Amino acid sequence: MFELPGYTVIRQIGEGGMAQVYLARQEAFKRQVAIKVLAPAYASDLEFAQRFLREAETVASLSHPNIIPVYDFGQRAGTFYMVMELLPGGDLAQWIARGLDEQEVLQITADMASALHFAHEKGYIHRDVKPGNIMFRENGSAVLTDFGIARQINASSQVTVAGAVLGTPKYMSPEQLQGHRIDGRSDLYALGVMFYEMLTRKPPYEDPEFMALAMKHLKSPIPKLPPPYSRYQGILEKMMAKSPEHRFQSGMEITKLIQQIRMGQVDPARICGGLAAIAPGPVAAPARPALKEGLHWDEVLVKKSLFGSKYKFTAEVVALDWTRLSTGLSTLGSTQLLDWQGRRGSGCEQVEVTVVTQTENFARARSAIKHWGNNPAFRFLKKTGLRLVLRDADTGKEQASRLSW
Repeated sequence: MFELPGYTVIRQIGEGGMAQVYLARQEAFKRQVAIKVLAPAYASDLEFAQRFLREAETVASLSHPNIIPVYDFGQRAGTFYMVMELLPGGDLAQWIARGLDEQEVLQITADMASALHFAHEKGYIHRDVKPGNIMFRENGSAVLTDFGIARQINASSQVTVAGAVLGTPKYMSPEQLQGHRIDGRSDLYALGVMFYEMLTRKPPYEDPEFMALAMKHLKSPIPKLPPPYSRYQGILEKMMAKSPEHRFQSGMEITKLIQQIRMGQVDPARICGGLAAIAPGPVAAPARPALKEGLHWDEVLVKKSLFGSKYKFTAEVVALDWTRLSTGLSTLGSTQLLDWQGRRGSGCEQVEVTVVTQTENFARARSAIKHWGNNPAFRFLKKTGLRLVLRDADTGKEQASRLSW
């Protein structure tokens, strides 16, 4: 059994081609973690050892709610390891096998698009986006894992094992299958393949022979989604376009589009050739037309100084039902709030979030926001805290409190 000072290893919980994964207890923080250990057969191979450490370094530099956090990594007595968050909710392959509803598919797609956008902005391409590399926390949030073959966008080499194009062919873009130079749009193609699979429970192209499968990705038409999902065909075609120039150009485009769809601002059936038609009103008649649902944010200069200005971040999320509210909160946390912190850094002074919804959603909204503090990406909230205002959509009555981590 693998041993590491400061951790009590409980049992092995997984095994891949190159590594074993152990359930362990981190004694200093009294929490359960997952420890990934490079298999002994590969530990003596310099190339594999370097790739393993490069994965750990890459993920440790990517602080995002939907990218797995790495708490520690290194080498001990010839054994290479990395300590990560424990994700007990299974992987996306298991979720697809049991069946996903439409809203789950949209949420997972938006979260993964946001995670990929963040990685791409930091200069990394994942190159192996597939259901087995998407795992879930206990609360159901999706997490992108396994950056073992990720590379920097400006890296000159596409292939890191002689004679092999790395990745999983079933989810690889046409340009990746051909060994051409790739960028983040290749990951978005793989996300499109998963989008189809999440809706239909089967991948768009299948063939046991590598060359035949590759030719389907290169030449075959994009399959049609069956009813009742045919209204998402335009989105699928823009995600899986054969040419990168015809796809979504960033993960953020996908995340924002899905947010607009779930808020009733865009009709997915009217998306054609990549152009989203803004609906004249919500797709479904709103229960309260006077309430304008959506997400709004801004910043206020609190103090200007030669030693550094201080800013306050304010946001308002308005949604009657929990599905739309959770979408708004997820987008707020993983996109706007993190972008603001990235721009302002030590200038982040105050954070205030107002949630306008039904009273029965108050507890869930508070819990969702409180959960931000469990991710290293939001450690700045320990300094700023967060003032939360919960406002009843019917009566206007408010509950205000200050959250701390």
